[in-house]
Amino acid sequence: MMEDRAHLVLWCEVNMPIGIPEIDYQHRQLLDTINLLHAAIRQNWPNPSVLPLATNLLEQTQRHFLTETPYLQKLCDQQQRLHQLNHKHFLQAMQAFIDRLGSDIHMSALSVNEQLASLAEWYSSHILNSDRELQLA
Repeated sequence: MMEDRAHLVLWCEVNMPIGIPEIDYQHRQLLDTINLLHAAIRQNWPNPSVLPLATNLLEQTQRHFLTETPYLQKLCDQQQRLHQLNHKHFLQAMQAFIDRLGSDIHMSALSVNEQLASLAEWYSSHILNSDRELQLA
């Protein structure tokens, strides 16, 4: 599906699955959406499809975090609070990114891609580290 696009982040079947099929599927979908967004920015900037793609990514992320809720409840209180705080801060960063995209402030393609790369790095790190706790819960 994504062969002809440069990938910003790749799903790695070796170390990314956490063993919860629904969550693993959503993680893959989130990374695919990040790559679509990256491709849209690279293809043509400014690109009117970027804001709807970013908004879709935010909505997917919100649904994903809701999916994680029952698993979080199995963690100790401290782990649960930290995980939820990470989610909250990430959603705020995503919303700030979308707000900048929707504003009339000019942003270069490089700036937009750097911000997206930062969000993609958070996703990868969260999947590889924090979401491992869900597997053990």
